Amino acid sequence: MAELWLRTGLNPDDPDALVLAVVVNQDGTPGERAAARLGSHGYEGDGCFTLVQTDGWAEHRLDGEVLTVDIVASPAVLEALGIGTAGFPERSAVDPDAVRLLRVSAQVVPADHERAWT
Repeated sequence: MAELWLRTGLNPDDPDALVLAVVVNQDGTPGERAAARLGSHGYEGDGCFTLVQTDGWAEHRLDGEVLTVDIVASPAVLEALGIGTAGFPERSAVDPDAVRLLRVSAQVVPADHERAWT
């Protein structure tokens, strides 16, 4: 089952920095498997892994103390990776053509969420 982490200690160059991480099992649910495969479409640079934002991205929202993150991707990228979109009927809140692969939520301290995005 996918997990959502908002915590310090994940960035070796700045251990005090709050980092949002979505952790998936590459052998898990169809959404986790698709998100893991989407990761193979990115590239490494500047000491971190990057996915071109037109290919896939994370959308997030905070409702009280619950942070929800959706992992979404372009249908063209999914097709290039051999991932069919039929099993993913939900769409992005930002781009109605983009496919929601995975939704994960966790309780967070709202001040931490704010700190992570400032």
